Amino acid sequence: MILIEKYKAFHPIVKFIVNGVFLFLLWFIFYKFFRYSGFVNNIYEKSTGQLTYYLLYFSELLLNVFGFETEMFGKTIRIVGTGGVYLDRGCLGRNVMGLFAGFVIAYPGIIKKKLWFIPLGLLIINFVNVLRICGLAYIALCCPEHMDINHHLIFKYAVYTVIFLLWFWWIQKINVRAVKNSN
Repeated sequence: MILIEKYKAFHPIVKFIVNGVFLFLLWFIFYKFFRYSGFVNNIYEKSTGQLTYYLLYFSELLLNVFGFETEMFGKTIRIVGTGGVYLDRGCLGRNVMGLFAGFVIAYPGIIKKKLWFIPLGLLIINFVNVLRICGLAYIALCCPEHMDINHHLIFKYAVYTVIFLLWFWWIQKINVRAVKNSN
């Protein structure tokens, strides 16, 4: 009880740091001891496969809306006539989605607000990732010589900018209103 009372008295930034360290330790323990257990690994592999499929599926839909003839096979999507875009595990956005959610969870605020803001933010991040995949597929068509810089720099930082703006929105608009309304 004494620890909880001391925690409640902390400045919000100190709470954020304490919460962040706690979440990091939970994440570390999960990866160290549970991630590769049979049950958890099965769920992880299936969810990774589903996320890959949905990102490619919605990317294909969007490219088709803009009149591009596409093909999707395995983990690759391509506009017909190009080499396409291979969606590896690192391109799924899982790490940035975890970082986004962890930030919102760690930042002091009302849980009810977090319960709707995190899924909304994850949807936005996935939509931006679909736009990124479509953009890379188009670059493979129009100017493949620029694929590397767009993949490793421009699109990556565009996604990070969106995540930063989501965090800013959480801190400055959503969470502030929630904290003010709770007092």
